Amino acid sequence: MNDELKNFFSKVQTGVVTDAMYLLGLEGWATGIFPLAPEKRVFGKAFTVQGMRVRSKDEPNYTIYDFADKWEKDDVLVVDGLGERCSLMGENMANVCEVWGLAGVVLHGCCRDYGQIRGMKLPVFSMGPAMELKNKRFKFGAYNVTVNIAGAQVRPNDYILGDVDGVLVIPAECLSDIKYQCEMIEEVESEAEEAIRKKRPIVEIKEILAKKKNPRK
Repeated sequence: MNDELKNFFSKVQTGVVTDAMYLLGLEGWATGIFPLAPEKRVFGKAFTVQGMRVRSKDEPNYTIYDFADKWEKDDVLVVDGLGERCSLMGENMANVCEVWGLAGVVLHGCCRDYGQIRGMKLPVFSMGPAMELKNKRFKFGAYNVTVNIAGAQVRPNDYILGDVDGVLVIPAECLSDIKYQCEMIEEVESEAEEAIRKKRPIVEIKEILAKKKNPRK
């Protein structure tokens, strides 16, 4: 990814990207996953981990620690915990994720040590706090595979964008097209905000906002 794309997606609001994705007929919204601290945001390439029901002790059973030498710097760890309301990560694991260079973590599940992790520099997104462990419920059985988190499909090397509104999954091959539409949407939003501040007629404001309904050519 070039620096221009990285800088753009590191700052753009998820709402603007959502509007752009709608225009392009794309989907990728994870429902009910939010940052532990509302000011945190994340953008980076997905490194995926799949939770699986336990069938046999002979099958692979990983921990988060096992992936520290497998992800790349500035990746986003995306863990499909099957939506279970149990803890997928604690403070020690979060510290490893931070020190080993992740840009952030997205959990389709919960985490413990919520207060401590919330105060870290590392952005962590989850379904909320929990103390119970995943023991006997499921295991981490595969990584760098396609996962589904809270309604969104995540492929290895897709991009993750998250802020206080939630988490988006962006296909890597669509970054430039989405940015192109986002730039138009930001211009329209700026025009509408100016019209609102000047208390222009509502019909005029609606006409401005209607510009977002058609893709930029």
